[in-house]
Amino acid sequence: MKNWGDLKLFGRDFVLIIKKVMNDSVEYTDNMIALINGCASQLYSVCNDLQTDMDNVVCKWGKKYSDTVNSVFLNNAITDYTNQIQSFSNDILNDMSLVVCNCEQLYGKETNCTIQSSEIEKWVEWHYQFLNDKKNGLHFNVFDLFRNDCKIGIEERIHSKLINFLLDSTASHGQGKLFLNEFLKLLDIEKPDEGIWNITVEKGYIDILLYRSDPESIIIIENKSNNARDQQNQLYRYWHDAIYLKMRHKEKHKAYFSNNKNKYQLIYLAPNVGKIYEEQTKIKPIDWDENLPQDVPMEIEVLYFDNFIQKWLDNCINCLPAERIRIKEYIVQYQMLCKTL
Repeated sequence: MKNWGDLKLFGRDFVLIIKKVMNDSVEYTDNMIALINGCASQLYSVCNDLQTDMDNVVCKWGKKYSDTVNSVFLNNAITDYTNQIQSFSNDILNDMSLVVCNCEQLYGKETNCTIQSSEIEKWVEWHYQFLNDKKNGLHFNVFDLFRNDCKIGIEERIHSKLINFLLDSTASHGQGKLFLNEFLKLLDIEKPDEGIWNITVEKGYIDILLYRSDPESIIIIENKSNNARDQQNQLYRYWHDAIYLKMRHKEKHKAYFSNNKNKYQLIYLAPNVGKIYEEQTKIKPIDWDENLPQDVPMEIEVLYFDNFIQKWLDNCINCLPAERIRIKEYIVQYQMLCKTL
């Protein structure tokens, strides 16, 4: 650590660095937790040493100048400086404690590891790189601008529209069915590039609905990006209204849907692993036709923003020519947003 200024900058931006690490290098989580704890311990020691040194200065100067008119002035000046150091120390320790606490809650691990001082230097170098990247605009994200600065929430309906922008072959991205086909391939839909797909978003009560008549295929996407609770019998109603009633030949047997997963899908799109649908949401309402099945007669596919959507967006980027800079940047920034869900 070169000087106190380095220490102060390092502490104040440490949380942002950790967020960057967690987004980009989750596989190094164990090492990251160990480093956090080691940094916290050593920063705490440094801050305590600084505080002790300043207390000694105040004490010695107070004795030396106790018989002069400058005594009160000197004591006040040094005490003010000591308070500033204490404030900086508290800021650093609070930031470090917050990071450690969040990591423990997120990963359920004790952060009682230690590190060498040379490893702190690596974090400082990383911090300088972080600041340099920020200076070069690499941390800018238009969605963060809307969400954090403009206070425009990126709610579920907005996520649905952002996804639909890529799925829509007539949208201003100008890539036709390219992104739609990549999406359908990941879902293993038969002959994804054939027929005319009709896509609706936030129409009625279904977040995203994809339908084509020839060959017949229906895909329902229930978007839970903001962890909203499931409504009563919600998925059952979706299956009944958007799949069962739309089918040319009304089918209600599990065996049929099991054998035709490449045509009909009901997707529960959650932010990350851990969120799953409630059992009640796939049960038939009590006052409905008794000839209908008791629960949704098809597998409900649980997919995640931090897995399926990320993979789809990666595929979209990889299939774009290098010169399509604007649309690539949109996808990259949307990927960054999805990592924060």
